[in-house]
Amino acid sequence: MMSPAMFSTDLLRALTAGVGSTTNKLFSDYFITRVTPAAFVFFIWPVIGVLQLVALVTSSLSPARPMTQSELASLAAANACAISWLFSASVSAPMHLPLQQALVLPGVPLFAGFPLRNPPPRSLSPSGRLYRLVFAVYSSFTTLAACLALIVELQYGGRVPLLGPELCGSLFLALSAFVLSAPRRNRPLASRLVGVLAFSGIVARRLGSGPLSAASAATLAGSVACLALAVAKALPRRLSDEEYEGAEKLF
Repeated sequence: MMSPAMFSTDLLRALTAGVGSTTNKLFSDYFITRVTPAAFVFFIWPVIGVLQLVALVTSSLSPARPMTQSELASLAAANACAISWLFSASVSAPMHLPLQQALVLPGVPLFAGFPLRNPPPRSLSPSGRLYRLVFAVYSSFTTLAACLALIVELQYGGRVPLLGPELCGSLFLALSAFVLSAPRRNRPLASRLVGVLAFSGIVARRLGSGPLSAASAATLAGSVACLALAVAKALPRRLSDEEYEGAEKLF
């Protein structure tokens, strides 16, 4: 008869059978780009996990209004895409970059952003603000991560020729500038602070990676410009009378 310890070991082995040995740090080292952020930026993943746990516990155990079915479905779908990306990234190697890593990651902000595009009618309540915070942080960070996954594919995948590091980095910065330039009223404060964190990490890694060269000056300048844009978008401002009706989006 199988003991509980043996069953747990077999279950863990089955669940992690497709997980490789490549960690997030190794993945970043294998596929370094001009816009790869510093390691501290990726500590946002545990924060996202804790926020989700707190939101689910609040929804399940507190008297506050629970998460809606669409919110729960969006969270489950986004997490499924994130797990799929983690599996594909974990089997990556210097000469082997699975195309899946660039295809599945955009699904995370697509699904995580659904409750923000279609908010339920209780956004002003404390529980509603908590649930909104979860999706805002999750979708904002993974939007930039999906742009970076595309750049990694273009630079290292070998499926699109003649794209060097500087051109790929510039493309990421152009996509990021478009994302950061979204109207403030459509982007919660948490979303805007994620941009500040991400580009702080990009600039910090570039400045700490050794002597700067003229060949990479454009992406460094663009990274600093995107950081300045992110900071400007995150700064508080006075709301007009018309904007007070949507003030809950700026929590």
